[in-house]
Amino acid sequence: MLGALRARQINVEPTAQSSNGVTVDVTGVALFKIGSEPEQVRRAAERFASQDGAIEQFTREQLEGSLRGVAAMLTVEQLMRDRQQLSDQIAENIKGDLEAQGLILDSFQIQGITAQREVQRNKIATDEQNLVEYTAYQKNTANAKAENGRANAEAEAAEKLARETLEQGVLEQAAMNQSAKLDAEVRRVAEAATYERQQRADAEAYEQQKRGRGAIRLAGEAKAAAIKAEAAAIAEHEAALMAQRAIEAVVPMMAEFAKGYQRVGSITVLGGEGGASAHLASEQAVGMRATFDAVKAATGVDLAAIIAGRAVGEGMRPATVAAPAPAATLVAEPVTAAGDEPGA
Repeated sequence: MLGALRARQINVEPTAQSSNGVTVDVTGVALFKIGSEPEQVRRAAERFASQDGAIEQFTREQLEGSLRGVAAMLTVEQLMRDRQQLSDQIAENIKGDLEAQGLILDSFQIQGITAQREVQRNKIATDEQNLVEYTAYQKNTANAKAENGRANAEAEAAEKLARETLEQGVLEQAAMNQSAKLDAEVRRVAEAATYERQQRADAEAYEQQKRGRGAIRLAGEAKAAAIKAEAAAIAEHEAALMAQRAIEAVVPMMAEFAKGYQRVGSITVLGGEGGASAHLASEQAVGMRATFDAVKAATGVDLAAIIAGRAVGEGMRPATVAAPAPAATLVAEPVTAAGDEPGA
């Protein structure tokens, strides 16, 4: 078992996959041994017994597993750029596991990483993909810029249109306000002129009305004066008018009275003064007086008094009528009546 404490060297040639998907072949060499401490020896003896090959296999598996794990977290470029750092990191990762088995890793060195053609191929593909992506990015950027520009232009146009619309609305409102103000001023002037004309018309109408009332008053006064004058004239000449009307009424009455003698052919008056004419006049006077008396009894109007010049309403005094003449002897032709012959 003491022989097993010597340093041992193993080579590792794992195949790993980088973080960017590139397969790499890694070659490395490791120096390790069983620890000299009793505890380390005991662990190694318990784990490996007399199987020296098992120690090398275990150590190789630990190194390759750690290498694959570290490579998976790095790109190809990172793996190739700093091998020492990669080696130190792999050794540090398996140190605890080896010590748990009584083993000590003295050193580990990566001798080579083979992936040149694969790397180049992947680099070309990556560059192509990058170019495609960059082109798409540029295109997208251009489209985005164009879209942004179009959106900005539309926003600016909309803002400008809104501003112009607002300004136009303000101008239109100002124009409407000015127009309303002018209309109000024109209406005020027109209403003032209309009011002034109305006042003048009312004053003129009032003056005309006053003049009309004056004229009416004057016409009424003139008419009243005329009526008064007419009444005075009528009152003054009432007796004469009544007499005239009475005479005008007597004339037809006399004519009607005379009709009674139309059928008398001839009258012979015997004796008396004045002859036949006086006798006829006396009879007519008696008949006329009887008529006057009948009118007075019926109406209270004394025609004889009116004719004589007295006014209506005065005390009626009998008119003086001449006494009839003494009977006279009329000698005349026999009266011819209807159907009588003379000398019968």
